[in-house]
Amino acid sequence: MVSKGEAEIVLASLSISKERSRAIDFSTHIDYYVRNLYVAMSATTLNVGWSTYVMSFHTSTWIGTAVLVLVATSTLWFIHRAEWQTPEDLRSFRDLLFMFYSCLVQQGVPSTPHTYRGRAVFCVFWFACVILYASYTAGLTSALTVSTEGPPFTTLLGAVDIYPSWEIGISKGTAIEEYVKDAQGTEYRTLMNLLSADPGLYVSSEDEGIHRMLTSRYVFFTDSPIMRFMLRDNCSIREIHVNLFKSYGHLGYMKNLPFAWVIDAELALMSDTGVLDRLNKKWWGRGTPCEDPSRFTELGFFQTATAFLILLVGLGLASFFLITEKIIGRRFKSRINRRSKSLKFRLGKGTAAESARKQIFVLPDPKYATDYRGHVPTGS
Repeated sequence: MVSKGEAEIVLASLSISKERSRAIDFSTHIDYYVRNLYVAMSATTLNVGWSTYVMSFHTSTWIGTAVLVLVATSTLWFIHRAEWQTPEDLRSFRDLLFMFYSCLVQQGVPSTPHTYRGRAVFCVFWFACVILYASYTAGLTSALTVSTEGPPFTTLLGAVDIYPSWEIGISKGTAIEEYVKDAQGTEYRTLMNLLSADPGLYVSSEDEGIHRMLTSRYVFFTDSPIMRFMLRDNCSIREIHVNLFKSYGHLGYMKNLPFAWVIDAELALMSDTGVLDRLNKKWWGRGTPCEDPSRFTELGFFQTATAFLILLVGLGLASFFLITEKIIGRRFKSRINRRSKSLKFRLGKGTAAESARKQIFVLPDPKYATDYRGHVPTGS
């Protein structure tokens, strides 16, 4: 209306943008703006879930643990490979791998390295395990004690990265749209791409944005003063302070308004004497203070079910291998019994002297020739 000459002044707090500056003039500042994210409390979820006992292990930690076991196994195998006096179970790569895994999960093994080099490898492995246990315990304790209810993001970049689990939108035709288009940054480009691909993410008003938040997982990126006024007695919406696109609010003037300087002088006087601040508190109000969500969350079965799930999986695997070994072992034992009976039957057909000869073997050492005529009973 002002740009068309139908009005002279916009009695609203407007942010300055390039598009608006071409159509109207602006007064001295009367307000201060920041843009924040808003979500409904009913849409937030617990940060602690089925992954309670494994979320402290990040990908890098899993990779580091696997590399630790493999490097320790390879090093000890290389040391023992050339030592003929080393027991066979300490020269097998497979046995060594299982031995280090047993040490990692604090299960004892009957074999120990006989050389100082091998023991040095075990000392380094033990020290690395102590660091691993300490880091996991610290991460788990922190996760169990400070878990809170909240959205899975705290920044604009996090909000756009989690799309489409959470939708994010802005009011169409506002200065925020122009700010996002002109801003430099991955989060702003990603947000504009989402809005261009899905125009349904736009809302026509703050009321529609609030309705979208209360009925779906919708993140509303908008002006903080407007939402503070609309939500002054409503604690169902949570503000996430990202404080982007900071700017001042101004009245709008018709281009070259002759008495604009008079209004600017009066506004400046009202600002310097605190009148604007008192008017803001009078008409905006302080609103009903909302109780902050508790920093602590009671953990129930859902949050601790990971431990029981792992135990059940281990029990299932152990039962499977037990049944498999029993079946295979029974078949193997019956096969050995059949072979033993067949062997006794063949041996029984010969004479007693032939049977006796089958129980001895010939030693090449000539010193036994005088005692046993070149033959020594088996086992001597």
